[in-house]
Parts: sequence; structure tokens; C-alpha cells
Amino acid sequence: MDNTLTHSDWPTSSASPTTERWILFASILASSMAFIDGSALNVALPSLQADLQASGAQLLWIVNAYMLMLAALILVGGSLGDKLGRKKIFMIGIALFMLASLACGLSPTIAIMLGARVPHLPTTGVDARSAHGRR
Repeated sequence: MDNTLTHSDWPTSSASPTTERWILFASILASSMAFIDGSALNVALPSLQADLQASGAQLLWIVNAYMLMLAALILVGGSLGDKLGRKKIFMIGIALFMLASLACGLSPTIAIMLGARVPHLPTTGVDARSAHGRR
């Protein structure tokens, strides 16, 4: 028995071409958030170290914990999107990402920044995975 998925088996979209373009645009932006966040963080590391008196190990935790959690939770984001609705999970992920980014930006100490990064970490996994896939 052949269980191969063929093109005719794929769900079709009922969205208009204009709506599909906006969905694609939003998906690309969400996928870019992790890259942009990582790039901006790497540029800011010397300032963070000086302003927050952070050790090298603390800076490594700020950078690497982000990637660790992204890799660990990207599949969870996809599953939540499948169960609860991609748009709903996508919007929740974006909102949490913005709030956590604000908390990171306002952190007066490295300990608070590390704490603010914790909710920040899973949100990109939720955003990126829930934005992708078929409807």
C-alpha cells in the first residue's frame, strides 16, 4: 500500500491572492525575528557587558539559551498551532515576543535580563513554527 502524499491531496486555500500575499509577508517577518534578534544581540554584547557588568559566562548564557530554547520549542509551537489555530498562536507569540523584548531592554541588571530572556526564548519558536505549514 502506497501512502505517498500527492499534490492533489494537499489542502487548498480559500484565501484571496491578496490575503495569501499578506500571510506570506507575515510569515517571512516572523521567521526573520529570530535572525534579527540574534544579530542585534551580538552587536550589543560589548555594551551589555560594560553597562551591566556581565561576565563572559553570563553573556554566553544570554546568547546560547536563546538558541537552545528556540530549537527545543519550535515543534511545540507547531503543535499548538495545529491544535489551537495558527493565527491565534502566531498572534500570542508575537505579543509575548514584544513584551519580553521590552523587558529585556529595560533590564537594569544582568540577572533581570536573563530572567526577561526566559519568556522571550519560547516565543520565537511559537512564532516561527506556527507561521509555517499548510492551513
